[in-house]
Amino acid sequence: MLTLRERQKERREQRILIATAKLLNSKGYQGTSIEDIAELAEVGVGTVYNYFSSKADLVHELFRRDTEVQLREGQKVLLNPPPDAIEAVSALFSTYVRVAADRYNKKIMRELLVLAFGHQFSYGKDALKLDYMLLSQVTELMELIRMRGQLAREVTSDEAAKLLYSVLSVDLMLFIVEEEMSFTSLNKAIKHSVELIFKGLSPYKERGSK
Repeated sequence: MLTLRERQKERREQRILIATAKLLNSKGYQGTSIEDIAELAEVGVGTVYNYFSSKADLVHELFRRDTEVQLREGQKVLLNPPPDAIEAVSALFSTYVRVAADRYNKKIMRELLVLAFGHQFSYGKDALKLDYMLLSQVTELMELIRMRGQLAREVTSDEAAKLLYSVLSVDLMLFIVEEEMSFTSLNKAIKHSVELIFKGLSPYKERGSK
């Protein structure tokens, strides 16, 4: 059981993270300062630095926690995946993008996407580590699909997971860039991409065989 001091510490940290997420969505990454975060969280600037070394560190912690949510939601799919492989993968991917879409608007997503590829910002490496955690869960689902006989024998679960996850990444990037694209349209695009891949990954008879 947590002590009173530990609970107070957790609540302060949570207030700081909630304030950061709100300000990122309203003012963007560059427009948000540690002072702004401290003011909204009703703590001192020094208190923010006691918890997080920088604004980038705050963003990483937000995304780390979001990934934990994605993995928990994804685990529900793995525990009872739809019998159809395309539906199963689409359901898993839908949980991932829903968490992101619920938390951040496209403006901050675009800004963080640009920063992730900048040499001056460490977020790129941190984000890659989080991607590997999600990719591991996709691989787990693909192994279940393999056991059902819904994956070609010559394709490994790892290979299928990487291919499918790369398609998810591209569709999500298009969603972020295209302002008019809705979450519903994103889910349709993801399912269509997954379906196209499975037409090539599903077991098939060679030409001329009976």
